[in-house]
Formats: sequence, structure tokens, C-alpha cells
Amino acid sequence: MRERASTGGIGMQKYKGDDFRPAARDTAEQVVLIVESSPAVRRVQAALLEGLLLGGVLEAGSRAEAERILSGATVTPMSIEPVLFVLAAQLPDGDGLALCRWLRADARMRDAAVLVLGASDDPAMLEAAFAAGASDGLVWPGQAALLRIRAAAALGRARSVRELRRSEQRLRDITAQLSEGLLVIDTEARLHFMNAEAEQMLGWCAAELLGSDIGVLFRGNEGDTPLAPEQCPLRQSARLGVHYRSDESLFWHREGHPVTVAYRVNPLYEGERLVGAVTVFHDISTQRRHETERSLAAKALEFSPEGIVVAANDPAHTILKVNPAFSAITGFTTEEMRGRSCHGLFHWREEPDFYARMLGELYARGEWQGEIWTHRKDGSTYPAWLRIAAIRDAHGRPSQYMAIFSDITTRKQAEQRLEYLASHDALTGLANRAAFIEQLRRAIENACCGDQRVAVLFIDLDRFKPVNDQYGHAAGDRLLYEVARRLQACVRSSDCVARLGGDEFIIALTGLAGFAGVQRVAAQILEILKRPFLLLGHEILISASVGIALFPDDAGDLNGLVECADQALYRAKQGGRNDYQFYQGCSLGPD
Repeated sequence: MRERASTGGIGMQKYKGDDFRPAARDTAEQVVLIVESSPAVRRVQAALLEGLLLGGVLEAGSRAEAERILSGATVTPMSIEPVLFVLAAQLPDGDGLALCRWLRADARMRDAAVLVLGASDDPAMLEAAFAAGASDGLVWPGQAALLRIRAAAALGRARSVRELRRSEQRLRDITAQLSEGLLVIDTEARLHFMNAEAEQMLGWCAAELLGSDIGVLFRGNEGDTPLAPEQCPLRQSARLGVHYRSDESLFWHREGHPVTVAYRVNPLYEGERLVGAVTVFHDISTQRRHETERSLAAKALEFSPEGIVVAANDPAHTILKVNPAFSAITGFTTEEMRGRSCHGLFHWREEPDFYARMLGELYARGEWQGEIWTHRKDGSTYPAWLRIAAIRDAHGRPSQYMAIFSDITTRKQAEQRLEYLASHDALTGLANRAAFIEQLRRAIENACCGDQRVAVLFIDLDRFKPVNDQYGHAAGDRLLYEVARRLQACVRSSDCVARLGGDEFIIALTGLAGFAGVQRVAAQILEILKRPFLLLGHEILISASVGIALFPDDAGDLNGLVECADQALYRAKQGGRNDYQFYQGCSLGPD
């Protein structure tokens, strides 16, 4: 291998014999490589090609030597870039066409210019040269003077090819960086280009679809039938040269599911000739999903039976929006509430600092829930169950707050009713057994502390069963209710009247200093219950038997006191009814 003229030796070092070493460079130098067995012929050719390239002219006397140069045995791969090969048709270790085929198999040299020095102007030789990849043809004997001209032309074509490839690569690099999918089709709707983003969105590898009809990407809404050609805007644009835009359409993924996209289609021209269409699209599935979610949220806000308030995260917590249920519950319209402060809207009647404490917990935890009191437009107040949660932005910071509340008046009334029924008889409204026992216990405790007396009157109605049998249970229930009212009229508000069940009642007279009043109450009970009851158009007559026990005289504890009153009641009934009996038959003095 020889370096020729000094003008071609930029970056090269002189050598002795075959010992050639390139100077270190950051980029490869473009060179001409002459492969010819005759040194004399090589010198002539090198002289003719001198100065075509800054990298100069390299020489090889055989195919093996040329392959060593190109494979890096003698020259590091990045030191030189052969852009023109001048090959002898015949070499000591093979023919130049075989070397040409070897060159074309290497991607690094596929765009280089190749001239073959033929032994003759045989057309068959020319055909073989082209078939082997000698794209720039043959130079025959006697045409040596034209070698430089042919070589210059070949280099020009090679440069054009390289620039075209570089341009194509730049285009691929650019389209690879696009955040939108890109498709290019010809007038027959065959795919010619698909960028990386399109591959990712649609699940296809470009190599799978290149040259294929794009029908696989476009189907009916159910995905089971191809889209008719006249219904496919891409086909129409490529065939008729029309522009098209869709804000929402379906492309079909390789796995068979639709991808919601927005796209634009523009016809593609080479000069005046329509050659296809280019489509740019982006996936709006997430956008549409978010829009659907927002729409559902808006519907939920509109149709929720609970009142909803959306407020800004500002010092006043300015109300931005309320839903129809809020207006129905409170009487305030959206227009009346928008722009107002939430302060004072929710409060706890007995805790002036309630709102401040609620906000403190809301800021600390991002949510709060509990029972509050609020007011209607007419000034009336009502209990509500309130839940507040922060609505956070993309950075996780609270941007708004949503308050959801419901009027719990009915629930509170039900709770109060349950509490009432837990201590009262549902039919008569009197205290029930449990409530009576508790009040009697407290009365005994107070009596012990204050040296007072307690009396228990056990009452059983006489002739109650015939009323039920003759007039029905409705009449019986009404009779029990009226009995309860008459019994309450016989005692003080501090005393306790209870129904134990059936037609049995019991009374605790509390805070007594003596016992004379007990006899008076017992007599009054007998008298008032003998009076006729007018029920359901019938006049009904009954009477009662009363047993009386005294604390602490008859018993020193609650259970004993009730038991003594029960025994006294038994004696009263045995004595002929419509009577009262004391447990011990004590002689009562004045109070």
C-alpha cells in the first residue's frame, strides 16, 4: 500500500514498505482505494485520481490486502472512510467482482462509488459488474484518460446518496422524537412510514406493516368489520388530495382494542403529483377518560341527594359552587352562595370555637367529618352530618375543599324516639320497667341521705280482660292509655308512674316526710279509675286493686320493696278488689 501525492496525505504519515499508520484524528478521512496487482498501473491510476479527496489515495495489490485495510488489520476502522473504489477485474487472489460483492455486503460501504477496470468492453462483463454492485460501471483499456472524469462523477453520485441517507436518518431521528404518531401512505393506502410513537400507541412494529394496506388500523366501531374505503379519511386524502381533521376517532390496536385519537390528514405531493398522504395523530384516551370522569363527577354533583359545597383554598374559603340538593335543603340558590365565605355556614351551637377547631383538624389531616348545626335561609337551624375533604392539585397541594352534608333531622328524631322507647312504654308514654327501677333506685338513695320515705304502689286493673274480649284490643289499648293519664293526674311531677306490662302499673311516691299522703293518693286512684271511660262509643266501667309498700319500714332495698308491694296487691285482690292494702297494715299518723 502506498500513499501518493503529498496533497493527498493530510492526516497520513509516511511509511516504509507496507508499514502504514494513519495519524490520529477525531473523524474518518475520505479516501480512494485502488485495488490493482500491477504497481505501475496503480501509480498511473493514483496520479490520475490525485487530489479528488483530502484523504488521498490508498493502494492495495490484492483482495486480501484490501480486506485487511478495510477490516482494520492495518488501519483502525474509524481512521478512514473509503468513498471510491477502483477495482481491477482480475486480482492475484480472485476477481474484482467478488471483492465488489464483499464490499456491498458491508453496511459501512454500501454507498461508496465503485469503478471496475475491465479487460474488455464485453457487454456481459458490464452486466456482471452491475450485478456485483459496481454501480458506477466499467472503465475499459484505452479509457484511462477518462478515469478521473468517471471517478469524479461517481463520487458526486455517492455524495448525493450519502446526503440522501443522512437526510432520511435525520428525518427518522426527528420523527422518533415526536410526541405524536406519524403515518405515511401511498395512493393505494399502503403504509410507507410509521414512527416510534405510532408504534407504541398502536402496538405494531413498523416492519410488520410497511407495504401493507392500512385497513388493519381502521375498522367499524365494533372492531369486527373493515372500514369501507369511502369511510376512511386517510384513503380519501391519499386518493383525492383532500385535507381532513378529526377531534375524535378510533384507530385499532394490534391487540384488538380501540385507541381514541385526534388526527389530521394532509395529502402528500412530489411536485404536482399526488403520491399519498401523511397523518399525524395523538392518543386522547386519557383525555377522554378524564372528561368522562369530570362529566360523571358533575352529574354526581347535580343529582346527589346530599348538599355539596365546593370552596376555594383561601382565607375566607370562598364558595365556588353548590349543588341543587344544597339549595333544596337550605333554601339558598347558587347565585346567592357563590362568592360568600363558608365561615359561619357550619357551626356547633354550644361551642363558639367549633369552626376553628374543625379547620385545624382539616388542615392537619386533609379531611374532617362530624355532626354540626347549620341554618336555612329562613333562619331555622337543623342538625347535619358534614364531611369535608381537600381536592389536591397535580403537586399534591390542596387547591379546593369539598363539603358534603345531609340533613339528619329525621335521623336525630329517630334516635330520640329510640332513646325515648328505651325508657318509656310505647302504648301509654309512661316510664317502662327499666326506667322505673332506675328512678326508684335514685329515690331510695336520696331518701337514705335525707331521712325521707318512699312508697311503692302496685296497681292491677279489675275486669280489664272482658274489655279486650268484648270490644277488641283497640279498645283495650285505648283504655290503658286513658288509665295512664288518670294515674299521672293523681301524683306530683317528682313522682314516677310506670306501666310494667299488660294491665299492671306501678307508682313511686318519692321524698315523703310521712305516710298520710300515701293513703290519700291510693284512695284518689281508686276513685278516679271507677269513673266511666268513654271508648269507641262505649261507656266502660272498671276498678283497680292497689298494693302499697313503704321504705324503709317494709323493706330496706329496691327489690324487697317491690316484692312487698306485690304481696300487698295480692291481699287487696283477695279482699274483694277495688281496694288498697298496705304491706304491714300500718297505722298511719299525720304527715
